[in-house]
Amino acid sequence: RYDPGLTARWGFTPNLTLSATANPDFSQVEADAPQLDINTQFALSYEEKRPFFLEAADYFHSRLSVVYTRTLRDPNWGVKVTGKEGPSAVGLFVVEDDVTNIIFPGSQRSDATSLDMKSIASAARYRHDLGSSSTLGMFLTDREAEDYHNRLAGIDGEFRFTRTDVIRVQGLGSQTTYPDSMAAQFDQPAGDFEGFAYDLYYLHATRGLDWYALHRKVEPDFRADLGFQPQVGHRYSEAGWGYTWHNDGENWWNMLNFGADYEYEDEMDGDLLHKGVASWFNYSGLSESYLDAWGFYGKRKYNGREFDGGWVVFDGGFWPRGWLYLYLEGSLGDAIDYENTRDASHIALGPAISCKCGRHLQLELSHAYEKMDVAQGRLYYANAGRLRAVYQFNLRSFLRAIVQFKDCRRDTSIYLQPESPKEQDIETQILFSYKVNPQTVLFLGYSDFYLGDQDFDLIQTDRTFFAKVGYAWVP
Repeated sequence: RYDPGLTARWGFTPNLTLSATANPDFSQVEADAPQLDINTQFALSYEEKRPFFLEAADYFHSRLSVVYTRTLRDPNWGVKVTGKEGPSAVGLFVVEDDVTNIIFPGSQRSDATSLDMKSIASAARYRHDLGSSSTLGMFLTDREAEDYHNRLAGIDGEFRFTRTDVIRVQGLGSQTTYPDSMAAQFDQPAGDFEGFAYDLYYLHATRGLDWYALHRKVEPDFRADLGFQPQVGHRYSEAGWGYTWHNDGENWWNMLNFGADYEYEDEMDGDLLHKGVASWFNYSGLSESYLDAWGFYGKRKYNGREFDGGWVVFDGGFWPRGWLYLYLEGSLGDAIDYENTRDASHIALGPAISCKCGRHLQLELSHAYEKMDVAQGRLYYANAGRLRAVYQFNLRSFLRAIVQFKDCRRDTSIYLQPESPKEQDIETQILFSYKVNPQTVLFLGYSDFYLGDQDFDLIQTDRTFFAKVGYAWVP
């Protein structure tokens, strides 16, 4: 199949850039790292890797996620303007998407669907500098399709009163309409409905001592379908402090930080979601080593039942040699079995290694392991792995290979609802890139996917070969 596409970029002023794309092809973008989503409460987010959306993406960032471009799954065309003129920064894009992905948020869980219908997604961002260290801005987003729309508007600002004190504020309002059949299927409001959200954050930060407070409220009918807002119908408050010690680079530690906070979250009717105390510790030192640890103890409420307990989350890494990097993240402690609403214990570990093997080859190996136990026994265990290898032949060409897998095993005899006892998949992606000249790039690629479960072993479900030539004309 002949499937041409076009991408254009024009700096029509020294500071403003217009980007446009028609029938974009992102086949050369590397596959997402696998995430384990077996006992998750809300939808997972994924990193954006497509060049058109990555350009000036920081213009659309805010404390409440208003723009999350991974929701745009299969764009047909798009235009984008970004830049900064004097004290004013602007960002604008309009994209037609062949598939409309929607998250249905809730106070305790989220759901999602994918509609096979076209939609127009638009986002506008304006931010103005006030003096040398404060800003005031606005957001507008819109998604339109047949019998469906989600429109959002809001303001945000950062106000620095002293060198050590800053306040960040954001307020948003939305109006949404879902198709009647979809609203009934996913228990959503019928007809037009509106919702509001706001976020307040204060920080006092010095070289040693800092303290902060935040409060957030998101109404049940608030929707940010072009952003990432999987939880609504809740109020969240947090206040904490921390102290940092600094040292010179010749000692075994360069920085130590310790802090604690109190957290409280409830639903709009006052029912508790969670409350408790948390504490954290951060370290950085020799060999670019670091360690971050965070612990929580308190109460959580889910599906009408209250749970007590605590858990610890940590991550750390260091360079034992200039060519070798080691990393480990994990969590352990009390948990909730969301599928069956009962107490559980949970362990998750994620080791990773990055190795520069000579001048040409770089290897990255990562793994994720997770298990959950309940009173009746081992509920499930799961593994996910990823190997990424890049061989740089020279400045013009490289070969990249990615192999990743997921494997989940459940003891269905102790599940209260039917579940699959076995799920497996393997994904492979190979890409060769050759730069003929600074304007012309050739891509050759291959990808496949294997799927298996309790009824059949791994079988290949799809396979793709592609060739792509990109030519940039610079007038």
